[in-house]
Amino acid sequence: MKVVVAPDSFKGSLAATEVCRLVAQAFAEVAPEVQLLSVPMADGGEGTLDCLVTATAGRLRSLTVADATGKPTKTVYGVLGRGETAVIEVARMIGLTSLPSPASGILNRGTLGVGQAVKAALDAGHRHIVLSLGGSSTNDGGMGMLAALGVGFYDADGNLLPPVANSLMRLQHIDTQLLDGRLKASRLTVAGDVTNPLCGPAGSSVVFAPQKGATAGEVEVMDEALGNYADSVEAALGGDWRNCPGAGAAGGLGFAALALGGEIVSGAGLVADLAHLPEKLQNADFVITGEGRTDAQTLRGKVPFVVAQLARDHGAKTLLLSGSVDSALAEDDLFAALFAKSYSLVSSVTTVEEAMAAAPQLLLRVAAEIAQELDAAARF
Repeated sequence: MKVVVAPDSFKGSLAATEVCRLVAQAFAEVAPEVQLLSVPMADGGEGTLDCLVTATAGRLRSLTVADATGKPTKTVYGVLGRGETAVIEVARMIGLTSLPSPASGILNRGTLGVGQAVKAALDAGHRHIVLSLGGSSTNDGGMGMLAALGVGFYDADGNLLPPVANSLMRLQHIDTQLLDGRLKASRLTVAGDVTNPLCGPAGSSVVFAPQKGATAGEVEVMDEALGNYADSVEAALGGDWRNCPGAGAAGGLGFAALALGGEIVSGAGLVADLAHLPEKLQNADFVITGEGRTDAQTLRGKVPFVVAQLARDHGAKTLLLSGSVDSALAEDDLFAALFAKSYSLVSSVTTVEEAMAAAPQLLLRVAAEIAQELDAAARF
């Protein structure tokens, strides 16, 4: 029997590589004769860089860039396989979890460091750059990234504006003469897992900014400011990107990437392709996938959804192993069609903190149960 283990991370408790290791440990103890193949996954958020570097036998390169508050921070970007592609994980530079304490307000944060990382990758000769967008703490529409790549932003008096969200409403003029010309000869792929536009009720300010600490008043101001910013960027670069699916990802970084000629793709789909998951699913009997919490959002392109679709295409049955599974999904026809069975680590009432702390032990226990069930099925 061949079983492929392809989970996302269990956010806040277990990396995808650790989930794979624990499942492998359980199978080694309970059903050692099962052929187990591990393929750690991600969806464009935290962990994407590690998954892609691991899957392609790549490497990491160190650099120092500005964090969301403008202060220098040491980080890394990834170089995949033969060295042609660089992967930049936004969360490692301007992520919510990397903010200093106490953190500056969202209006004073920007994406300058992301642009510095893109420039460093171009300087190193990479002409395919993958931007992994999840987990940002910013809402500047990618103004900082564009500034680092040579775009000048000015107010009505001709003063150069600092590249943070607070400058967007004062923006009157954009100068693109110094925009890095190497971008035209490069390929920019944007890995994301949301389809929100830049502005409006479903835009980055309204939907995501409150999660990053924005007040109701700041949300209203930023949404209007991003509209003003989009007017200027689209006029300067000759396009219409604000309503494209994914433009609102990472506080509008998706919009800026589109303006640079980038292509937004499914983060989970990209990781699956670069990790050669379809090939590894050949002749598989079962696939085990999962995430921290499975709910209705999962069926909109999260890792378990993408993995289950690929497994179905290859004739394998998918088992879902997640921290928790929304009970409402039991009535969902698509969920039932994709997952042969689901398992939750949490089987009794407990706090989120307690469940996350006990995640390794809980995962080992449930993975052992799955191994026993598959081992018994293989004997008949």
